[in-house]
Amino acid sequence: MAKVLAAAITAITLAISGSLAWDSQDNPSDEVPLLWTGARSYAVQGMINNVVPIKFTIDTGADVVQIPYETVMEMTRKHLIGRLAFKGSTTTNNADGVDGKKQVIDLYSISVGNHYAFNVQAVVGPPGSDALLGQTFLQQFGSYTIDNRRGVISITA
Repeated sequence: MAKVLAAAITAITLAISGSLAWDSQDNPSDEVPLLWTGARSYAVQGMINNVVPIKFTIDTGADVVQIPYETVMEMTRKHLIGRLAFKGSTTTNNADGVDGKKQVIDLYSISVGNHYAFNVQAVVGPPGSDALLGQTFLQQFGSYTIDNRRGVISITA
């Protein structure tokens, strides 16, 4: 509960200052370890709404963050997101060329390492899908760099 309260206070402060992305340390650049997925892609550990741990596959080509259906249903059952978070649906163009309709949700926050993005729009992925860290998170920061040799992503506010 204390984490949620601290995040809420931070969000209010950031809303007043006009910034939606925030680094929780004095260091404006933070390296986050990459996880090799074995499917020719990298993932990172993250948090949704400061309480739900999740492994995101980094997808710089995805316009929006994608949250798996099972995760959204669990968050709904635990009252971590409510009816007001659901914002209708949109048509998405997937990398495999298949278009589909997906439910749009607004998340309070997503964090990766010490970097927080607030008011992140996401889509609900199909059952069994991966969580994708797309541009609705990444574009809230000044830059991000993937260092393949060192196995880190560096995010700068």
